[in-house]
Amino acid sequence: MEHPIFLLITFILMGGAFGLIYGLKPSFKTVFTVACIGCVISEVVKTFSCMEFEMLDGQIVPYISMAHVPLHLCSIQILFIFLVRFMKNDSHAKSTLVAFMFPTFIIGGALALAIPGEISFTNPQSYQFFFYHGMLIVLGIYIMTQKEVKILPKHYFSTLAILGAMAFMSIYTNSILAHYSFENGEAVLKDITNFFFVIKSPLPSIIPFTEKWHWYLYICAIIVIAFVAIALLYIPFFVKAQKEKRKMHTEDLTSR
Repeated sequence: MEHPIFLLITFILMGGAFGLIYGLKPSFKTVFTVACIGCVISEVVKTFSCMEFEMLDGQIVPYISMAHVPLHLCSIQILFIFLVRFMKNDSHAKSTLVAFMFPTFIIGGALALAIPGEISFTNPQSYQFFFYHGMLIVLGIYIMTQKEVKILPKHYFSTLAILGAMAFMSIYTNSILAHYSFENGEAVLKDITNFFFVIKSPLPSIIPFTEKWHWYLYICAIIVIAFVAIALLYIPFFVKAQKEKRKMHTEDLTSR
């Protein structure tokens, strides 16, 4: 019952955010300034709500589990939000990064809202989770409609390249953070993080991996889904580029 209620609250807040953005028409810089503040608040709430305490050398020490380290795609976007906020609008790096952010904001945020994991009305992290991912979707749609930073069809390929590189590197990250124990002189895997969901499916009960080829098939499916989903979000930019090309061709013919 909690999930539909959290979704309803999130959609209401998203609707209010869209109303403010398209009513007040703030600049790109202003929107991302607010986003930076939202990211800080979100991460502070997440950190303190996930804080655990254990005894170490006779003293109580605080820590958060590896699963809450900000290395998922949506969490890494915090760094990108801050970078984009302080880059110049005419920067090639900024347009490439913004072009990467908008589809991954929308797709990642939507998937997170659809598969939230454990949630509770008494856990502040649940509110943070829905607030943050709702904000990402709002930012993604805003990027698609803003005109200050130009997005081109070629950015579809740079977006896939960046996403692919990050997903590949996450295999190393998950392996580094894996927890092992030694039994009979051999390392035995006890626990492993699942950043970017490259280690196992977020729906393990539906898609269990019992053979090696299951994992390879899963990775292939993720790649295909990423190609198609991002392409669908890039359709407006493909269409716009074609219209501009035809317009320039027509003007060139009439000027002769």
